[in-house]
Amino acid sequence: MEVQGRFKMIITKNENGNHIVISVEGHITADNASELNDVLAALDYNDLDLTIDFSKLSYISSAGLRVLLIARRNLPEGRMRIINVSDLVKSIFDMTGFSMMIPIYGEFEMPENVDSSGMSSVPVNMSYVGLLQYYVGRCPDKPLVYFGNDSYSWEDLERCSAYLAGELSNAGIGFGTHVGIISKNSPNWIIAFLAIERLGAIAALVGFGLTAEEMIIHSKVGDITHLCVGDIPVSSDREEFIQAVQDSEGMIRFVYDIRSDIDFREAAKKAGSGKPAQRDIPDADAPALIQFTSGTSGKPKAILYSSYDRISSCEVVARLIKANENDRICLFLPMNHSFGFERGLTMSLLHNIPLYLTKSRFDLEVINTVEKNECTILDSVPAKIIS
Repeated sequence: MEVQGRFKMIITKNENGNHIVISVEGHITADNASELNDVLAALDYNDLDLTIDFSKLSYISSAGLRVLLIARRNLPEGRMRIINVSDLVKSIFDMTGFSMMIPIYGEFEMPENVDSSGMSSVPVNMSYVGLLQYYVGRCPDKPLVYFGNDSYSWEDLERCSAYLAGELSNAGIGFGTHVGIISKNSPNWIIAFLAIERLGAIAALVGFGLTAEEMIIHSKVGDITHLCVGDIPVSSDREEFIQAVQDSEGMIRFVYDIRSDIDFREAAKKAGSGKPAQRDIPDADAPALIQFTSGTSGKPKAILYSSYDRISSCEVVARLIKANENDRICLFLPMNHSFGFERGLTMSLLHNIPLYLTKSRFDLEVINTVEKNECTILDSVPAKIIS
């Protein structure tokens, strides 16, 4: 197909089973990028293996980059690559960060292995529940989350989140409900998050150190009507906290207990194997979670993310550090924190990396956990180390 205009673009498609090669010649500009988008959008992405050949491409604009990103989002990891890229075009990919999201190969350099990073071919266009069920089908008994002397396998997380989804559904939580999670790190924090997404609800991640008054403010900002309360600081009177947030003029009308000493595995076992409460596996682009930031005003602001927003961002970091399932993550940053959630929990779920949860401060326990379990990934921020 030839596209005329100020700059000419020629698109050629070659098919060999499920492997398709799209060759582009000339310039991809704001004026003609829609034509490339039409060609890519018309492909059958079911089991597609896509190669884009830029051996005759001289230039690509930001509009063209957006077209490539849309195609990348429709494919699992390792099923799309761009080959024969000139130094000039490669410099554009490098400057915009696209080299971290899509495998890029230089002129006439065909890779021996499609996934040259050596990372597992895990789809980044899945929801968190989609990732859970992806691994349940492949390694259900592999321990993933470690907490004290206990561990939770993929199958444990599946059964527990299905059970808790049923409990939350009975409390009136459903599609679009905003459900807060306030707790220190624990397996039950993760189980609650997965249970909320199973229902198509939106998890609002709040700091475990909030006072009742601060929680009420967050509930108004984030439209939080239900709250999962786990381990909160010992300085707080738990019952007073719960009563205060429910009796106030805030939004919260229901509170559910997710303290770490509750074993949802036993609860799920006693409940039997009834049909779990779950909608269809949530779409990766659907709203999934809210995180809060104070910005420059000191007042909380709610930011709404899809699963794809956080998972694709995590994948960029994973590629930079070459993370894989042979790593081990020690996580002391709270999971409501952007780094704790993305570089801890999300990276663990995305790449099947064992996750060791510790107290939410940097202390001797963290150092001992890293040493004992030979952890290879430890994320932090300066304030957490200094404090």
